Amino acid sequence: MTIDRYVRAATRDNTRRSYRSAVEHFEVTWGGFLPATADSVARYLADHAERLSAATLKQRLAALARWHRDQGFPDPTKAPLVRTVLKGIREEHPYRQKKAKPLAITQLQQMDQWLAGQIAEARQHDARRLGVWLRNRAMVLLGFWRAFRSDELCRLTIEDVVLTPGAGMSFHLRRSKGDRQAEGRMYKVPALKQCCPVEACQDWLEFLNQPSGSLFRGSAHETEKIVR
Repeated sequence: MTIDRYVRAATRDNTRRSYRSAVEHFEVTWGGFLPATADSVARYLADHAERLSAATLKQRLAALARWHRDQGFPDPTKAPLVRTVLKGIREEHPYRQKKAKPLAITQLQQMDQWLAGQIAEARQHDARRLGVWLRNRAMVLLGFWRAFRSDELCRLTIEDVVLTPGAGMSFHLRRSKGDRQAEGRMYKVPALKQCCPVEACQDWLEFLNQPSGSLFRGSAHETEKIVR
């Protein structure tokens, strides 16, 4: 393998796209010049202070800092002027982060009952859709009880799952947003009397009957191909 491949692997695709967009916004949309000076970066922050949150501006600074490091130029974002301006923006424009309202247990139960009904219906009348409902139920319950992000669910693999029917399951998540060192993390999930993620994952794995690969296929079409 080449050095470039490992360098690319050190930064996630989403981060690279976000950084490219931020640099393009500074240079093309705003009209800044690269390499930038501390004064131009400070003016860029001030011009967008009322429209963008401090967290977004901080992300833009990270992108500019990365560009300068990669090109071998001094990093203007570390200058005292830039840090002071960003601090002042936080003081003048406090931003309360919007958080999604958590799903209540009663709502989860209603969703699980509906999915279970769809599974029962598919077993009797529409086998082509059975995999879709089994997969969706496993994703919903596992995602809820372990508070997984959608991208984390997509990274789970069959070979990393150890499931004991009626008792629990464990699995290794190789990479997640909070895992800055990419060391991976082990998770354990107990079996429950209601809305059980272990039961749902067991049904889904039995349906898949595959020794390896992504635990959750990306589309209904892929799932239906397994049935055939």
